[in-house]
Amino acid sequence: MTKSIVRILLLPLLASVALSFQTDTYEIAQCNNTKNDTDTTLHQVSESLYPILTDAINKGIASFYQEQITLIQYPSQGSLKWYYQNMNGIFNEGTFNYVSARVQPSEDSKYLASLSHAGGFPNAYSNLLNNIYYNTGETEQLSDSIPQGRWALYQLTENTCNPTNANGGMKTINPNTGTISESYQVAYTISNSIDQLRTELKNNRKSIKIEIKINNPNPINVQIITYNETTTDSILYCLPDSITSLLLPFNAGTMENGILGMEYYGVTMFNILPKKWEFESNTGWYNGFPIADAVKNTNPKNKGYHFAVTPKYNLGLLKDGGDFGFITNLLICDSLVSTFSDLEEPVLKENPNTLTPSNLFRGNRTSNENVVINLRESIFPKLSVPILEQTATVIGGTFCFPGAEKATP
Repeated sequence: MTKSIVRILLLPLLASVALSFQTDTYEIAQCNNTKNDTDTTLHQVSESLYPILTDAINKGIASFYQEQITLIQYPSQGSLKWYYQNMNGIFNEGTFNYVSARVQPSEDSKYLASLSHAGGFPNAYSNLLNNIYYNTGETEQLSDSIPQGRWALYQLTENTCNPTNANGGMKTINPNTGTISESYQVAYTISNSIDQLRTELKNNRKSIKIEIKINNPNPINVQIITYNETTTDSILYCLPDSITSLLLPFNAGTMENGILGMEYYGVTMFNILPKKWEFESNTGWYNGFPIADAVKNTNPKNKGYHFAVTPKYNLGLLKDGGDFGFITNLLICDSLVSTFSDLEEPVLKENPNTLTPSNLFRGNRTSNENVVINLRESIFPKLSVPILEQTATVIGGTFCFPGAEKATP
C-alpha cells in the first residue's frame, strides 16, 4: 500500500485560509499558484459525507454550545471578516456583506446551506413588506398591539428601505480602502466583543478533531479539546450512512480506503441579529411578525396581515426548500487542517489542477501539466493583512426563517 499524506487548509469540503493572529495584523496562508477565481464550481464528493461531518461537528461542540449548525457552502463574499467594526464603531462593510446575505438551499447538496449576494435578506424582507397589507375589519386604532396596524407596517417598511441615523441605520467602512459610506445601511448587532473573538480565535486549545474512515466499518472518532487543555473522552459512534468512497477533486481519482481528518482550531460562535424594531423609539428595522402572520392568514377576511400576491420566496424551513432566511449564528474557527492518509494508490492524472487551499473543492484552475497529485505535504507563504481584513473560517451556522416561525407579536 502506498501511504502519503497532505495537510491542506480549507473550508470543510469547500475553501478556506489559515490564520495566526498578532496584535494589529495577522498572517494568512496563501499559495503561489496562479488561480482563476472565476471558476467556483463545487466538485462532487460523496453525498453521505456532509451529514456525517455535520453530525460529528455538532457532537464536538455540544459541550460548549447548544446550537445545531448546518454546513455553509463557500459564498461569493469569501470568508467572514470577524473584526466587525473599526475603533470608532463603524461597521465593517465586509462583515455586513456576509451577515446580510439571504440563507437558501444549496444547489450542490441538500445537506448544505448557501448564501445569496450581500444584502440579500434585507432586500427580500423589504420586498415582502411591500407586498403585505393589514386588514382590520374595524376602525383602525394606532394603539393596536405591536406589531398590528398599518402604521407599524409602514414604519417597518420605511426603516428597512430608507435607513438613516435617526431610525437606527448605520454607516459602513470599506475594509480595503478605509472609506466610510455616504449612505446608511440597515443595522446588525454582534453580541461578541472583538476582544472576545480575538481571544477565542487565538486559543488553539479549543479545538475539534474528526477522523472519518472511508470504506471501514469502524466508527468515527471525534476528539474535543477545551480551554483547559483537557481532552474529553473521545466520542465514538457508528456511521449513519457508510462512506464507501470519496471522489477527489477534478475527477482525479477516488479514495476508496483511507482516513479523512478534519482539525478545527480556535473554535467560537459568532452571534448576529438584525437590529430589532422598537415601537417606542421607532428605531431598528426587523420584526418577523407581519410575515409569519401573513403566512398564517390564508382567509382574506381574517384580521391581521395578508399577502397581496403570492410571495416569490419559499417561506418554509431550509429542510423544506425555504429560501427566505437570515443568519443568527456562525460557527467559526481560526484555522482548519484537512488530511487524507493511507490511500491505496497515489492519484495520477494528466494535466490535473493542482491542489491548493482554495481550490480543493471549488475548482480554481492552473496551467500546470503532467502533475502527479499524490497528496503530498504543502507549504504556503505568509502575508500580513490589516485588522479590518482579518478573516475566520466559517464552518456552519444557524438560521431563522421568519415565514416558518410562530406568529406572535
